[in-house]
Amino acid sequence: MDRRPSDRVLEEWDSVTRNVQRPAEAPRRRGLAGSFGLMLVPLAAVALVLAFALTRLGATEQGPGASSAASPGSSAIGLTPTIGPSGLTATASLVADGCTLEAAIQSWEGAAGSRIATIALRNTGQAACEIAPLPTAARLIDGSGRALAEVDNPDNGARIEIGAGETATTDTSVSNVCGAAAVPPVTIQIDFGDLGTVTAKPLDPTDATVPPCNGPTQPSEMSIHPWSR
Repeated sequence: MDRRPSDRVLEEWDSVTRNVQRPAEAPRRRGLAGSFGLMLVPLAAVALVLAFALTRLGATEQGPGASSAASPGSSAIGLTPTIGPSGLTATASLVADGCTLEAAIQSWEGAAGSRIATIALRNTGQAACEIAPLPTAARLIDGSGRALAEVDNPDNGARIEIGAGETATTDTSVSNVCGAAAVPPVTIQIDFGDLGTVTAKPLDPTDATVPPCNGPTQPSEMSIHPWSR
């Protein structure tokens, strides 16, 4: 029995094989390295987005104009200046006529319903300072800038000289401070007339020394002695 395919079958087979389209180019193989490279592209994009978001977040938390650098302060009587709760520098320098005056409260003492502060005044400049023997004015102020007591003195025109590097001292007495509690640090501002004012460095950043209230209907009292060397 003849098992060869018929002529018709052979013709149909030839027609099918001729109509099969061969690819113009053999498909390229993608190994493991190629697949990994394709995965890295979206991962790199995600990393860039995260880095940008973190940078924006850091700038927002710092706020506009934020800076980590602290502004340096000046020292007074060899002590480091402090910053009071009000944010104002508690120690100031008076620079005039080539001299530089800095002050600091050295101590507070109690006496019969009053408080007495000893203040040191030093010329840290290169030239001598000429000041009135008695301060033109003195004020007891707290950390919020509130004047708790003050005294004014007339200027009689007399002058004393404090040479470069020299120190003078004075005592000031305060009594009958009433009203709201003082905000630390409590310090003393000294007025030198035409030369300006200088605020003495407080005894410490938390000092709230004030005299007791002897009579709420009576005014506070303050006095200051002439400078001595």
